[in-house]
Amino acid sequence: MRSILNPARIVASRGTIAASCASMPNGGGAGVRLQAAITTAAATTAIKRTRGDIHSSIRCPRPFCSCEAEEVRLDASVTMGDREPGALWRILHRNRFDGAILCPWHYTREETEAHLALADRIDWIRGVVGVPGSPDHPRLVGIEARWPNLEAIHEAAARSLVADVSCGMLSLANIAKFAAQHERARLTILRLGGARFGPATDPVWEDGLAQLAACPNVRLKINGLLNDAPPGDPTGWGPSSLGWRVEHYKPWISTALRLFGEGRVLYGSDWPVCMDRGATWKESMACFTQSMGPRTQEYREAILGGAAMDWYGLKP
Repeated sequence: MRSILNPARIVASRGTIAASCASMPNGGGAGVRLQAAITTAAATTAIKRTRGDIHSSIRCPRPFCSCEAEEVRLDASVTMGDREPGALWRILHRNRFDGAILCPWHYTREETEAHLALADRIDWIRGVVGVPGSPDHPRLVGIEARWPNLEAIHEAAARSLVADVSCGMLSLANIAKFAAQHERARLTILRLGGARFGPATDPVWEDGLAQLAACPNVRLKINGLLNDAPPGDPTGWGPSSLGWRVEHYKPWISTALRLFGEGRVLYGSDWPVCMDRGATWKESMACFTQSMGPRTQEYREAILGGAAMDWYGLKP
């Protein structure tokens, strides 16, 4: 067991050294004064290290976890593309996220196999959502189904996986009927169900989302917010890279959160696809958090990781 220095003893030792030096002629000479200075500096460093040890002992001991409690922050939608995993980890770690779930973008088996290979060797890749027919793998947590591909949803249910459903808003009501009739299927509606951001929500979208929210086997993923954002706004309303405005996102996100409630909404960045429009991971996060508005800490942490951990059956 690593010994921890007692700060009180260090302070006492520092005082003893100072007293000894004072009792000597000329303060004990340059050599003694130098030794006292070195010892004092070492004592100060030891105190700082002791404080660090005490602080680290109350932090969460899980690998890659930046939290001090039980929360795990998870980006629930990352596509990777041709980016290096290290580039993503630096972003996640800098923003106090603990991992990510990799999802399809090119929608090929080769892409899924590459994602699973990454998950084999990188602990912070907590799970992979693959395409239909993906190989069995401990990190495979879902199958992406492009509506109306019912076979993909049935495959996910048969394999005890989540079906991430990509669709447009006109399909939401039909998906809700399917979910109500197939309670064993676990469905995640991607990209807010095809929301078309603007100053007001679409009644068709809101009605379909309300029907889905009534199904306990359905979750909503808020991802890809800036994938289709307009170019930079010369009036200065939006960030320099994109022309998004909070007032165009807030009505949609607020409605989604109200309908689905706490613990049933997941957040994902779709990184690095958002960068194709000139955005960054942090800008996508800012768009979401500003549109979400003030919430309790528990509510925010559920959206930013807890709900995804529970829904995909991941362990801390």
